[in-house]
Amino acid sequence: SITDLTNNEKPFIYPNPTKNSIRIEQKRFTPNSEYAIIGFDGKILLKGRITGIRQEINVTGLKPGAYALRVDGENYKFIKE
Repeated sequence: SITDLTNNEKPFIYPNPTKNSIRIEQKRFTPNSEYAIIGFDGKILLKGRITGIRQEINVTGLKPGAYALRVDGENYKFIKE
C-alpha cells in the first residue's frame, strides 16, 4: 500500500515534488535498512541502504511521474518533476 506523507508520525521525505533528489529524515529506521524506489508498474528502479537518520537519494535519472519509496516494508509516495 502507498502511505500518504501527511501523517506526522511518518518519515519526513522532502522535497516533494522533487527534481534532483529526495531526502529522508527518520530516527526509527534501522541502520543499514534497505530502500527501493518503485515505479507504479511495480518495477524496482533504484536500490540502496539508509546509512543514518538523514539520507539523500539522487533521482535525476528517473522520468517525471509518481513513484513509491519503500523502506522497512512501507511505501511512501513522491513525485519527480
